[in-house]
Amino acid sequence: MLRDSRVQTAVLETARGGLLRRGLALLTADVAIVTNVSADHFGEYGIHDLDALAEVKLSVARLLSAGSGLLVLNADDAVLCACAASQPADLRRGWFAQDADHPQLVAQRAAGGATCGVRDGVLWLAQAGAETPLGVIANMPLAVGGSAAYNVANLAAAALGAVALGIAPATIAGVFECFGAAPSDNPGRLMRFEVGGVQVLVDYAHNPAGLCGLLTVAEHLRGGQGRLGLILGHAGNRLDDDIRALAQVAAAFRPALVVVKEDEAHLRGRALRCCVSACRMQCCRCAAPSSRRRVVRSAGRSRVTCSPCRCTRCWRARPCLRCCRLRPARPPAVRPGRRRRLPVADAVQRAAATRSSRTTTPPFMTKFSVRSARMSVSGFVSSAIRSA
Repeated sequence: MLRDSRVQTAVLETARGGLLRRGLALLTADVAIVTNVSADHFGEYGIHDLDALAEVKLSVARLLSAGSGLLVLNADDAVLCACAASQPADLRRGWFAQDADHPQLVAQRAAGGATCGVRDGVLWLAQAGAETPLGVIANMPLAVGGSAAYNVANLAAAALGAVALGIAPATIAGVFECFGAAPSDNPGRLMRFEVGGVQVLVDYAHNPAGLCGLLTVAEHLRGGQGRLGLILGHAGNRLDDDIRALAQVAAAFRPALVVVKEDEAHLRGRALRCCVSACRMQCCRCAAPSSRRRVVRSAGRSRVTCSPCRCTRCWRARPCLRCCRLRPARPPAVRPGRRRRLPVADAVQRAAATRSSRTTTPPFMTKFSVRSARMSVSGFVSSAIRSA
C-alpha cells in the first residue's frame, strides 16, 4: 500500500504480536495512538503483566519526531498514564477521556495542548485554546446511544489523530455522524443485523474488557425486553485463567442461552475441546442459583441445563455445576420397573468416599463434553427461536 503513489495518508494498526515478533515496520510517523492496555496475551514473548504490555505498545512513539509528531493517549488508563511519563519530555501529546473535564485533559488544555472528551453528551475537540463540538454522542452510530463507551473513546482518539494530520473538524464531525451505520464500515467490530425480529451483534471481543463492553451494548439494545443469547469461543494461545475470566464475564450478564464453540482454526497448540470445556465449566459455575441457564454444545439437540437443582436426582440429570460435588461416582442400582431417587445424605457420603481417590475427569464432563458449534449467525438465531 505504501508503494502506491496515489496514497496520501495511511492508517496502520500495529498489533502487540507483530511488534514483538517483527518490530516496527516503519521508520517515521506523524501520529501514534495508544488506545488502552488490558490484560491479554500474557505469557507470550516474555510479557507477563500490564506494565510490560504498555511498554510494548508505547514503542510506536519511537517513530515520532520531537516537536512535530503527536502521541495520542488515553487519560482514563492509569497504567498507560504511568508508563507514558517515561516518554521524552519534548514529545507532543494529545489526551482523550470519557470526561472532557478529566484533570489530565484540563491540565493539557491549560498548556495549550490538544484534548478530546465528552461534556453534556457532546464530543468536544480542543486545540490551540479553542474548543469545537464534533456532534452529539447519541447520534453517532458507533456509540450506539452512548452505551458503547469504548467506541466513544475510539472516536475521541481518532479525532485527535485526524486533526493532527490536517483534517478539518467539520469533516471529522460529518464522518462521526454516519460511520458505523452499515456493517461494511467496520467488519468484525460491532456489526449489527436483524434476523427474524432478533437483533444480532458480531464482534471480535476476545478478552474480558472487550466482551464486557460488547455485552453492555447488547443489554442496552435489549432494553429489558426479550432474552440474551451468546456465542462464546476463544483462541488457544491464552492462559487458562484468561479463558475462565472471559467466560465469567459472559456469565455475569446472565444470558438465557450460551453456545460454546470451538475455534478449530486457532487452536494454537491446544488440544481439541480444551478451550470449550474451560468456557463451559466456568459459565456453569458462575450461574446464579435462582436463574435458569442453558449452555449448548452445538446447534443440534444436545443441551446442558443449569437450573435450580434437585440434588436427589443429580445422578441422572443433565450436568449442574452448582451441585456436582454431591453427585455419586455412579448411578445407584435401580430395581426393574421402578426408579429410585438417591437421597442427598447418601450422595454426600458416597462423594466424600470417592473424592480423594478419583483423579480422572468427572463422569458428567466425560459424557457431556462440548463439541464444536459450527454454525452461522442465522443458524444461532434459528436455534434460539426454536428453543424458546
